[in-house]
Amino acid sequence: MASCLSANRAFLDLRLLTVALVALAGISATLAQQGPARATQKVLIENELVRVIEVQAEPGSQIEMREQPDKMVIVLEGAPAKNMRPSRRREWAQDDPKSKSRVAQPAKEPAGGSNFNAARAIVIEFKKAPPSNVRVPTLPLPFRPVNENAHAVQFEIVTAPGQVTPTHTHGNHVSIALTDGAVEIIEESGQKQTVSVTKRTVLYAAGGTHSEVNIGKSALHLIVVELKEPASDHP
Repeated sequence: MASCLSANRAFLDLRLLTVALVALAGISATLAQQGPARATQKVLIENELVRVIEVQAEPGSQIEMREQPDKMVIVLEGAPAKNMRPSRRREWAQDDPKSKSRVAQPAKEPAGGSNFNAARAIVIEFKKAPPSNVRVPTLPLPFRPVNENAHAVQFEIVTAPGQVTPTHTHGNHVSIALTDGAVEIIEESGQKQTVSVTKRTVLYAAGGTHSEVNIGKSALHLIVVELKEPASDHP
């Protein structure tokens, strides 16, 4: 009797194992049919002039093909990837985001890609044609210009705790925090405002004149993209 029960139990365990393997095979086949994972694209900010998108790509994921407007790409976490444009397939690697970022020109055809490692980037798409009446953005040290196209100038700034950035004037601009931190902004009127940011915070702000002080406990690293449209054209 006991041997019969053991045999039945073994047969039942075998059937359960077979069912599990068949189910797993079915799931694997479904995933294979679905193809590689897609990179996620999240719109963070959109107005009349720009659309700011956060792109996150896990290893092996693909960025969908679509028409490409004029844009700037700020690489937060770089990774090698393969360009999958129909007319050319070439390997490329993002630059080190601590020292450079990419300025991408309009593509003549849809663009997509396959990512080899985890990557994250902020893409600023410009929704209008380049302005005919160009404003030339300039900012004092410690701002440092790192890239430029027909729509905007990209600056980088790193300030130590307690460091003062002298009075300067912004047009409409996109700011991207590469570190956590806090600044005290002093307007021309003398009014003060404290702004705290976390790493990867993205902000869009109108033009204005102010100075600022790093009131955090560590260095603050920012990317600031200044639009070239005259102030009167800003939303």
